[in-house]
Amino acid sequence: MLGEAVEFPARGERALATLLVGGLLSFLAATLWAVGVVLSVVLIGLFVLPLALVASALLRGYYVAVLRSRIGGSGEPPEFADWSRLLADGLSGLVIGVAYAIPILALAVGFVLTLVSADLLLTGVRADAVVTATTVISLGAIGIALVLYGYLEPIALSVYAREGRLGPAFSPSEVGPVALRPVYLVAWLFAAVVAFVGYAVALPLTPFLIGFGLLFYLDVVRYALYGAGIERALSETGPDRRVSEAPIAASGFSPATDRVAHPGSRGSVSSEATDSGEGAGGRSVVSARDETEESERDWPDWDPAER
Repeated sequence: MLGEAVEFPARGERALATLLVGGLLSFLAATLWAVGVVLSVVLIGLFVLPLALVASALLRGYYVAVLRSRIGGSGEPPEFADWSRLLADGLSGLVIGVAYAIPILALAVGFVLTLVSADLLLTGVRADAVVTATTVISLGAIGIALVLYGYLEPIALSVYAREGRLGPAFSPSEVGPVALRPVYLVAWLFAAVVAFVGYAVALPLTPFLIGFGLLFYLDVVRYALYGAGIERALSETGPDRRVSEAPIAASGFSPATDRVAHPGSRGSVSSEATDSGEGAGGRSVVSARDETEESERDWPDWDPAER
């Protein structure tokens, strides 16, 4: 799984062009966000930040495309071709990311408010004790929330990539079964190792364009690992194969019927109606079988006395 994911970004005839475009987008997104934040104090940044959002959305859309590709079993990375779809997928992916990050933001805001309240209302040893306890509990809760965010958010993105809608990405019935599969946990741990080791090498190189190219490569590897783990988890859980009990139109038989005899074949009729002795239209299954056998007899060979 890991070796295949590491090779994944370099596959295909246009892999180099894809990596160059991805590295350039990574550079543009980081630069535009930095410039926009710095210049926001003089309002110029308000015109730069939307450009940064577009660049980030395009990158995010590409990672969604990687998940869609891996879940679909493709062995080659997608290309930067359908820019409008990449932008739409990226904006939807950003909405999913922000929504899943709300618990982290809530814990952080609660932590700050608790510290401020303790500083204003308490003094001395009691204030120190409250601050210490709040810090330990809040940082622990934020750490757990960050891990859960990193674990669940790729699954939510994959659900969106598969369904094409935002709603299922927040459904526990869609996200939960994959999150509980050990094969996804293994893939996620591999991705965490790739991020930890790879970023330690790539981040010092970000003053040069090669650093952003390497960061993009590592992110594609991460999402390829997520996609592979999710694809295997889905294959283990499998789709819901239960069949509706509503009768098939104009047949009179339930979809649970194993075999239905057709004219010209010697297939037998077997269904729930077998126990009660009745089939479609209220006729007995035995009568239906007799009529089928009658239709298959060779009429010229019949004795006229039988007719």
